[in-house]
Amino acid sequence: MQTKVFLSGAIEDVQSSFKNDWREQATSMLEYKGFKTVNPMHYALEEKDCEPREIVDKNLFLQKNCDILLVEYTLLYRAYIGTDFEMTWAYLNNQPIIVWAHQSLMHRTYLKFLSTKLALSLEEAVEYICNTYPSNK
Repeated sequence: MQTKVFLSGAIEDVQSSFKNDWREQATSMLEYKGFKTVNPMHYALEEKDCEPREIVDKNLFLQKNCDILLVEYTLLYRAYIGTDFEMTWAYLNNQPIIVWAHQSLMHRTYLKFLSTKLALSLEEAVEYICNTYPSNK
């Protein structure tokens, strides 16, 4: 069975190209190395008539069924409320949390505490995943 990586990061109030492009790039790099990704954006179209609780429950279900959390944390002046919650959920479920963050955000206490690895680029984060965890369980 393939090791699954949940792609966590900004979605709400972010340009479509940003929230989709990094996830597609991560998927391409990880799948090339034998990992499977779970992209919450693939389920976003179903959310038009959903209550907030339904959306969060679905994302937590998807995330809990993954092995690793890959987190985008690069936007300055953004409150990463949902992402912070997903990182906490991963921490409580003993899932490794690999974060690629803007250098100016790396000092945040909870980000440092929750992160298994902090990286300065998506490529560095993916390389860490590929070198540290098996692609197959």
